This record gives sequence, C-alpha cells and structure tokens, in this order.
Amino acid sequence: MTIRKKLYLNFIISISLVAALIAVIFITSREIVRENRNLAVSREIQQAVSELDILIYEYLLHHEKRAENQWHLRNASLSRWLSAARTFKDDRVLAERLSANAAILENSFKKMVAEHAQRNYLLANRPSPKETESSIMREERWVARLLIASQTMLNDAARLAEKSQAELLKAQTWSRNLTL
Repeated sequence: MTIRKKLYLNFIISISLVAALIAVIFITSREIVRENRNLAVSREIQQAVSELDILIYEYLLHHEKRAENQWHLRNASLSRWLSAARTFKDDRVLAERLSANAAILENSFKKMVAEHAQRNYLLANRPSPKETESSIMREERWVARLLIASQTMLNDAARLAEKSQAELLKAQTWSRNLTL
C-alpha cells in the first residue's frame, strides 16, 4: 500500500469518525431536549394539581365564586398539560391515570358545588331536617370523592415528575458516555 493510499484511508476514517460523533451528538441532544420538555410538562402538571388542591380547600372553607372560577380556569389549563403528557413515550400509563382522575375531579367538583347550592336553597326555604341532612350527606360524599381524586392526582403528578427527572438524567448520562 502506498503512502498516498494510506493518507486517503486515514482521511476517510477520520472523516467517518467525525461524522459518527456529530450524529451521536445530534441524536443525544434531541433526546435530551425531548426529556427536558417532558420534565417541564410534568412539573407544570404537578404545579397545576397542587394549585387545584389549594383551590379545592379554599372553596370548601369559604364557598366563594372567585375560588370556583379560579378552579375552573386552572382545571382547563391542567387539561391542556395532560394532553401534552399523553405524548410521553415512557409515562403514558401515569398520564392516562392523571387524565382519568382529572375527569373524576372535575365531575366531583361540579357535583359538590351543585349540592352546596341545593343545600343553600333548602336552608333558605326552611326544609325538613331530613332533607337538609340528606343534602349535607350528599355534599360530603362528593367532597370525599373530590379529596381522594385530588390526593391521588398529587401522588401521580409527583411520580410523573420523578420519572421524567430520572429519564432526563439517564439521557444525559447516555450522552456523556457516548461522547467520551
């Protein structure tokens, strides 16, 4: 083999290695960007669920229209974040559970608000004690369902954020190991 052929061969090997390194960097950077996006979405979900929980307690304490309106607005934004979470490759089960619990939460909140309005109506019209007690019990059942769904969502949102963080760290480690 002549010196010229050896130089060409070394040049081709060097260019191939550089191209392979660029491809690895490109692929790993895309993976890290995807995992960063997933982490941001999961943290937004966690924050939205926490804020919904706070608004639930605020509504339960004061039964103000403002808290109810804020709850509905925050629930709408949570729905958008949950739609984004359904695209997660690894955490689809948690995202589906969060979506299912969000539907339960929304239904329970609406029913609880309606029961509270019904109870206020009954109290204004001097009902029988049995009607009042029945209304209170129905409202308490909806409150219990609401709080259970809320706590389940808080737990699932925290787990989703932890898994997203772990996936990001795994992608970063994978990237570092491939480029070294």
